[in-house]
Amino acid sequence: MGRKKRKIAEIKPFCYYCNREFGDEKVLKQHQKVRHLKCLHCSRKLSTVSGLIVHMLQVHKETLSRIPNAIPGRDIPDIVINGMKGVPSELIEERIKKQNVEIDIQKNLKSYNPHGNKMMALMNEVATNFVKEHSKFKFSNYLEF
Repeated sequence: MGRKKRKIAEIKPFCYYCNREFGDEKVLKQHQKVRHLKCLHCSRKLSTVSGLIVHMLQVHKETLSRIPNAIPGRDIPDIVINGMKGVPSELIEERIKKQNVEIDIQKNLKSYNPHGNKMMALMNEVATNFVKEHSKFKFSNYLEF
């Protein structure tokens, strides 16, 4: 038997505007079109932010000041995002680090199992809740890699 290959850090496609994760990029693009790139006046769905800006100007004579249903700070229409294209590299690196921390926690929990499956389930739940509660913080500020 040979050595196990180390997995290359990959992240699931996620929405820049709301942080939701998806199985593939096609579903992500569909989500962005329906949830974030939909005209609030006529419900027309557009593929890009620039398309929504042009639509708002030409049809409704208004300027788009913010992306609908986006997290504050990510609702600025100046950044062109299409699926995962255009997502700032710092944000992707931060998600990779967060994912690696979650994997390390899960590995540590699996290796420590003195009381059987009930204790393991409880520890998994605690670790998952910890990661969820602290996901709003940048792990890069607290951990050194």
